[in-house]
Amino acid sequence: MMMAGDALYLVTAEGVTEIPGMPPGQGQTILPHAAGFLGLFTGGTARVYWPSDTALKIARQNAIKMRADAAVMECVELRQRAVALLDWRVECDTDEPAYDEARTILEKILRRIPRFTQYRENLLHAIWFGRYAVANRYTWDWIDGRKVVVIKSWIPIHGDKLVWKVDADVGDLFDGLGIRVGGTSGLSEEVSRWHSEHKQWIESTEFGWAYFPPPGKRELLVVHRHYIEDGEYEEPRNASRIFGVGIRDRIYWTWYQKQDALAWLMEFLERSAFGIELWYYPAGNPQAREELRQAAAERAGPNKNILLVPRPPGMEGAVYGVERIEPSLAGAQALKEIITDYFGHQIKRYILGQTLTTEAHATGLGSNLASIHLDTFLQIVRYDAINLQETITDQVVRRLVGWNWPGLDARAFRFVIELERDDTREKLEALQAAFNMGLKIRAADLRELLDISDPGPEEEFLQNPAYRSLETSVPTAQYTEQDAKVERYWIPPGAPPDPQDGETYIFKDTIYAWLRNTAGIHQWQVVGRAASGGRGPGPSQPTTTTPAPSRPERPGPTATTRPPGEKKEAPQQEKTKAPGKKREGIPKVDFHETTPERFVEFRDKLPPDRRAFLTLYSIDEIRDKIKKGAKIFQTADGTAGYMLVPWEGKPGEYDLCNVFRIPGGTPGAGQAAVIQAISQGATTLDCIGEGLARIYHKYGFRVYKVVAWDDQYAPAGWDYQKHDRPPIYFMRYVGDTRDPEEIRRRAESGYYGEFRSKDYPIGFVEDSP
Repeated sequence: MMMAGDALYLVTAEGVTEIPGMPPGQGQTILPHAAGFLGLFTGGTARVYWPSDTALKIARQNAIKMRADAAVMECVELRQRAVALLDWRVECDTDEPAYDEARTILEKILRRIPRFTQYRENLLHAIWFGRYAVANRYTWDWIDGRKVVVIKSWIPIHGDKLVWKVDADVGDLFDGLGIRVGGTSGLSEEVSRWHSEHKQWIESTEFGWAYFPPPGKRELLVVHRHYIEDGEYEEPRNASRIFGVGIRDRIYWTWYQKQDALAWLMEFLERSAFGIELWYYPAGNPQAREELRQAAAERAGPNKNILLVPRPPGMEGAVYGVERIEPSLAGAQALKEIITDYFGHQIKRYILGQTLTTEAHATGLGSNLASIHLDTFLQIVRYDAINLQETITDQVVRRLVGWNWPGLDARAFRFVIELERDDTREKLEALQAAFNMGLKIRAADLRELLDISDPGPEEEFLQNPAYRSLETSVPTAQYTEQDAKVERYWIPPGAPPDPQDGETYIFKDTIYAWLRNTAGIHQWQVVGRAASGGRGPGPSQPTTTTPAPSRPERPGPTATTRPPGEKKEAPQQEKTKAPGKKREGIPKVDFHETTPERFVEFRDKLPPDRRAFLTLYSIDEIRDKIKKGAKIFQTADGTAGYMLVPWEGKPGEYDLCNVFRIPGGTPGAGQAAVIQAISQGATTLDCIGEGLARIYHKYGFRVYKVVAWDDQYAPAGWDYQKHDRPPIYFMRYVGDTRDPEEIRRRAESGYYGEFRSKDYPIGFVEDSP
């Protein structure tokens, strides 16, 4: 719209002329779209654009076959569903009451559309065809006391049925839009009557008849387009790309070559996979040849190849015989890999941007590579979602506004697909962590994140009651036992002698609460960290306690009664080195199979502090595991060793446990043990504390589950004062190599990146291996 005082300019051959009130370029495009091509192949009175899709240009039958390819459609439908299942809302740029009321009713109109998820999924067929349409059927209905136009029903319209006139304005999608229709021969009376009533808008094209709906009927259509691009000057048949290009066009030649390779593979299997039989008969003996032919015909069947071979006269000339030649399947395997790994992956990567959403692979880079693949797929989903919401905004929402609220500005309304709330779960986890640390959180911020209403006009804050009146103190630590027949637990010095259920107490910036454990027994348990930095009371000041709300019991590390996990030495010991000494690489240490007696003898020489990190299997327990396929290895001097326990039903995969190095052994021998264990098939392990998890992480193990410490599973002799209650990490190997030298190189170069414990909070779970 021109504003008062605006001046625009018209450029002509005579010069530049100022035309007040005229839009730029007089509102015209720089040139008609059809003028940008060498020529256009058109036919019929309607003169429509030819199909530009490669599959349609080469062979329409192939276009149909591509749609029936399950490997291709799996990816296409995954992409469609990922968008169709997203939640949505109607937004308005104006907060005036009339607009807000209209927005509310609009959202209800859309939610009443029958099968609205499939409605959007059908429009998303444009991803494949390049363009797709839905025809709406409207009616009047009452919503919130107001009579409004609503969508009563709808039907999809195949993208290949849509055509556009060459002389139409391509800037207006519905100008020159037509739908291919058939004739009246053999059709029902209703269809014949429709033809008769609309014959003035039915014109011939090179592809048969097409119906070009007039104004008033065009608004019943919703047309969604995928990629929009111009065609090449020398390729007039690509002119219709301006109306949408889909995946079918992009992958046609790759799919076609894949089909050729598949045909070669099937031909090979048919002719050679089951071998070739050579049946010999005397040369020059027609009767013998005919008898042999009849016998071969009786034996022949599917995938059986029999050749009749005459033998020349000689010592064995009159002897019949049969010889079987077994084929090599190397060629078939090569063809299979070309079909799946080359052509198949090319197609999947184009459609989904990656392959990890449909296939399982060794990621090699731990969580980083999987995250990159997921981010790539989410970018594609985001693009498709934004494209779809623009179509529904322009062709559904704003039309409904114009019909139902003609006095409102339809441009203020838009259909929005929920893309910005994908990280709601992560935000909630971060808020929960902050909440447990005593951080005050504005209730309004939390309600906005969760999309819930404010209960009142006054702003309030949320804070864990356990932290409101706590003060810090740092008394001297001690370890004690109470009722040793039942359990061992940590009693913070100065704690109330007769605490009530839920009562809390702070010791050394750690908040303890008197709660029941998984065994139903009361004990002091860690529930969080208090603020530090000298703000709390000094050592001589009394510690404040307050009742804390009851909370769910923490799960134990495992369902068994043994300590959770088999560990190598404590991480701080592994990192110790002489001051000023240059750190060397991981040493190469030879490990050999050993006996249970020798393994246990040296393992138990570990100081009690380190033995607590291991599951101390007895000699008899190790023997039983060896009978089931376990292996134990040790250095020649016995100072280091490890154990591999096989996974049932997974040949070649082992759980790594009992990694140890006693003081005085070769420095780094424990890490050398990890390298050899991985090369032998170590796939999983579990360990106590962040230090060990950090060491295993650099060798390619990634955390897939984290559980909280539970005192009832504590190893005998566990030093709570020194080690507190660390989490238990369950890890699996995600590297794509079993070569010892490559494993060593990656560990020394930091190939797997930094281990970040904040990425693996207590309760973190991925699919177990």
